[in-house]
Amino acid sequence: MKNKHARFESNYIPEPNSGCWLWLASVDKDGYGQFLYGKRAHRYSYEYYNGVIPAGVCVLHKCDNPSCVNPEHLFLGTNRDNINDMVNKGRSLSGIKNPAAKLTEDDVSNIRNDLRPIRIIAKDYNVGKSQIHNIKTNTSWTTKGAMK
Repeated sequence: MKNKHARFESNYIPEPNSGCWLWLASVDKDGYGQFLYGKRAHRYSYEYYNGVIPAGVCVLHKCDNPSCVNPEHLFLGTNRDNINDMVNKGRSLSGIKNPAAKLTEDDVSNIRNDLRPIRIIAKDYNVGKSQIHNIKTNTSWTTKGAMK
């Protein structure tokens, strides 16, 4: 449908420094462009220029700009790929970035060096034993951006 694509192309502007195509029309609460009855504009762009997006597959941004619809900045990935991309780019709300965090980076450092049983450490810091275990095994709580 030619009119649909012409409408799409009239709703972005190329940004010369980054190469992003910035969406100028409606955006959702996360900054993603909306096109065609709530469909995200970057997904439309990927499909138009690259073909069908398989069911359950995410369209990720190389440029990390949710309003970008440049198909050269888009790639497919799983939900896990999307989460890993977010973590690798420092956008996750883990550790001190999480507004609900009970622990500080100093607490986490001290917990990692604490040789006492996990149940005692958890009680002292008023958190669950699983949280202490995850901190000690580096599966949660980043400090200085490091997480396994």
